[in-house]
Amino acid sequence: KRGPTILKLQFLYFIGRGRGLGEEVGNMHCFLLLTTLVCLVTGEHLAVVRGVKEGTEGVIDINGFKVMVLNDMEEVGKVAAQGAEVESVEDVTGKNYTFFTAPSLCGELDKDAQWGARSISGGSNYLAESYAFPQGGGGEGVVVYILDSGVSCNHAIFGGRCTIANTGGPTADTQGHGTHVAGIVAGISRKASIKSVRVSNTDNKITYQSLLKGVEWAIDDITAHGKPSVINLSLGGDRSDLFNKAIESFSTTTVVVTASGNKGVDACNISPGSASNAINVGNAMFGNNAYGPSSSSNWGQCVNLYAPGQFVSSASNVEPNTYVRKSGTSMAAPHVAGVAANYLAAGVTPSYNSMLSVLQETALKNVIKNPKSANASDSTLLHVPCAGAVRTTDNEFDCFGEFVTLNSSGSLKYPETGNYKNVEFRCWKVSCTGGIDMTYKTYDFEQGKDGIVTYVNGVKSDSYTGTSTSSRFVRYSQDEVVVQLLSDESVTGTGFTLEWQCGSSSSSTDYTVAIVVVVCVAVVGAVVVLYFFFCRGQGTTPGNDVEAQPAMAKQQGVVNVQAQQAPPVTQQTSSDPFNQQVSNEPAVEAV
Repeated sequence: KRGPTILKLQFLYFIGRGRGLGEEVGNMHCFLLLTTLVCLVTGEHLAVVRGVKEGTEGVIDINGFKVMVLNDMEEVGKVAAQGAEVESVEDVTGKNYTFFTAPSLCGELDKDAQWGARSISGGSNYLAESYAFPQGGGGEGVVVYILDSGVSCNHAIFGGRCTIANTGGPTADTQGHGTHVAGIVAGISRKASIKSVRVSNTDNKITYQSLLKGVEWAIDDITAHGKPSVINLSLGGDRSDLFNKAIESFSTTTVVVTASGNKGVDACNISPGSASNAINVGNAMFGNNAYGPSSSSNWGQCVNLYAPGQFVSSASNVEPNTYVRKSGTSMAAPHVAGVAANYLAAGVTPSYNSMLSVLQETALKNVIKNPKSANASDSTLLHVPCAGAVRTTDNEFDCFGEFVTLNSSGSLKYPETGNYKNVEFRCWKVSCTGGIDMTYKTYDFEQGKDGIVTYVNGVKSDSYTGTSTSSRFVRYSQDEVVVQLLSDESVTGTGFTLEWQCGSSSSSTDYTVAIVVVVCVAVVGAVVVLYFFFCRGQGTTPGNDVEAQPAMAKQQGVVNVQAQQAPPVTQQTSSDPFNQQVSNEPAVEAV
C-alpha cells in the first residue's frame, strides 16, 4: 500500500532463516549492497511480540500469546522502536481462511456404473439408479498414486491417463490387485491422472524397504510437479509406529487414503491405517435394504468411515477390456480416494484435516447396521449428496450380474455341464400369478463361500450353500422369487438344479384343507379305538391291544411323510448371504 520498504537486516539473521542471497522469501527480495543486506518487503505479516505496552493498538492477546497483524515490515519496525521485542515474523500474504463446506460434485449421471459408485450417490437404505459425478468427469488436474502391485495402464478404463513409475524395480501388474484398485479410482474420478508405483517385489511380496522406497518416490514426484495429490495404500501389516511417522510426515500437504485391513480386528493394530493423518477406510456391504460391515473388515477408532468393498467390479490385468470382482477393504479405500480427487479438483485443500472434514460433512451417519464398535465412524458411510441421483427402480438388492426373467412353470440346471465359474454373479427371477411351488433338487457349492440366495419380493428369504442331493420343497405365496448365485475366486462346484410350478397357492388351499381333514379324522378314529380298548374293552385279550399299535404307527406315518414333503425353511438373519463373509483380499495386503 505504501510501496516497498528498504530494510537493513543482520546478515546472520537472514542466513539463519535458511535462505541464500538473491532469493525470494514471500514478498521479500534480498541482495547484498557492499557489506549490507538490503531487503524489499511488501504484504501482510504476523508478528509475535513480547514486552509490548498495555493498550497498544493492534495487539491480540490470546492467553498471553501476543500477536499483531501488520501491513508491512515498516510497521514491524515501529513496534520494535516502542521497546517491544519482535520474537518472529511470518509472511501471510495471500493465505486465506475459508469454511470447510463441501463443494458440489454433481453434474452428470452414469446408469452403468458399478454398484459401489452408485452407492456413493444412494441413500441410507438404497442404491442410486445412477452414479452422479462432476461435470466433465471430475478430478482434473489431480494425481492419484496407486502404491500397489502395479497397474496395467493399457486397460480401457484409464483412457490414456495412467502412467507407470520407474522406480528401478518391476513395474508390471502380474497379480491384478493394483489394476483393480486403480480401476475403481478411475471410475469414480474420471479425469484424475493415475500413477502406478509398484511396491511389491518380483515374488509379489511387500517389504518395508520396497514400500518406503515407493512412498519416497511418490512424495518426490508430488514435490516436483506441485499438483494436488492423493496416495492410495490398499495394503497393510502389523502396526509400526516408525512407519506411521513416515506417513504422518507428509500427510499435511497430501491426502493419504488407507485400507483398514481384513483381519476383523481393531484397526489401531494395523499400519499404515493407524497413522494419525491417514484417512482409514472400512469395508461396507449392501443387502436386504441395508448396509453392514463385512465380517472381515477391521474396525474401531482408527477407522474414519466405511465405503463399498464387497463384490466390486473393476479392471482386470488380463485383458484391456475385461473386468473382475474382488472384495476387501482394498476395494473400499479407492472409492474414498476417487471422491477425494474430485474434491481436490473442486478446491478443497490437499490435507488430512481439510479432506476428512469434507468427507465427514457429507457422509451418511448411523447407517451401518450392527456396527463392530460404538465409535461413530463404524456406522458412517461414504456419500456424495446429489439431487439427480434417484433411488434405483431395480430390486432392493443388487443382482451384481446377469438377470434372467422366467414367467412360467419350468426347471433350471445351472450350469448345464461342468462347474460354475469363479466370481460368478447371476440372478433368475421367477414371476407367476397365484404363488410359486419351488423344489431345490440338488446343489453343490463351496461351503460358506459360494451358494444361492433367495429373495421374495425384494426381501431375503433363505440361502443354500455346501452340498445336498435331497430335494427341498418350499411354497411361496408371493408372485415373485429371485434366485441369486454368488461365487468367490477359489473352489467351484457343479451348481444347482431346481423346479417350480406357477399358480399353486390357490389350489394349495384346498390341498391343505384336505390334509387337515384326513389328519383330524384319523386322530378322532384313533381316540375312539383307544376308548373301546381301555375303557370298554377290559375283558378283551392282549392281542387286541397289540393290533392297535400298528394302526397308530400307520397314522403317524402319514403325517411324517407329509412333513417331509414340505420341510421347514431355515431363515438366514445375517446380512452375509451364507453367514460367512467372503474375503478375496490377496496376499499383497500383508506387509
